[in-house]
Amino acid sequence: MHKMPRCVLEEVDDIAILKFTRSEKLNAFDFDSWREFSSNVDEASNYKGLIITGEGRAFSSGDDINAMYKFEDYAESKSFFKTLFDVLQKLMHYPHPIIAAVNGLAAGGGAEILLTLDYVVSVKDAWFWFPEARIGLYPPILTSLGVYVFGIKNVKKLAINMPRLTSEEALNLGLVDMIIEDKNKLTEIAVNKVRELNRVPTVSYTSMRKVLASIVLPHLKQSLDTLAETAVEEEAKRSMELFIKSRKK
Repeated sequence: MHKMPRCVLEEVDDIAILKFTRSEKLNAFDFDSWREFSSNVDEASNYKGLIITGEGRAFSSGDDINAMYKFEDYAESKSFFKTLFDVLQKLMHYPHPIIAAVNGLAAGGGAEILLTLDYVVSVKDAWFWFPEARIGLYPPILTSLGVYVFGIKNVKKLAINMPRLTSEEALNLGLVDMIIEDKNKLTEIAVNKVRELNRVPTVSYTSMRKVLASIVLPHLKQSLDTLAETAVEEEAKRSMELFIKSRKK
């Protein structure tokens, strides 16, 4: 049986638009999602910029809990999070501007990935959440790269208290850079922002990204390696199972 794509790559004026298309699962990331994401970022390197957005009412709800619950052992978990790290590494070395066009809810990894991008445009009714602690895990990008953005105290609040942030709260925190009222103009505004950022020479982007990646990526890798271990621990498995059962009621 032919699998439907998890994400697709489109083009507007030599700018790549990567759209998550697993809308029936709120664009949650399973193994195939991360693999497709990775190959699309490779292809997008031939364009003058990259816009990442979602289909339906979600930007992305983060990693697929059902997929993580099915990890049979540490090797499978490690492989999953290595693929995730490879995508983030590619994004952090991308030679042109990367803009997020947040069309709806962004939770878990869907909110965390915004920390790796250059600029975030959000619709007004979007909301943001880091709920991983509910299932015995923790947000790996927030607790590594996020420390540089928000500071340790705010990271703890977001990861442990797990507040749902409105677009205005996300803007004040620094997770979002612009809020727009008209959803229909989301792509247009994101494209214009890429053009604006493209005034910066490519050599400046590549050099800057190289320095920032050298600082951040080791911490991000350590966080993901630890999460790979945590995801197969008995308590985390029980928490995931309870969460999955609660969603079926």
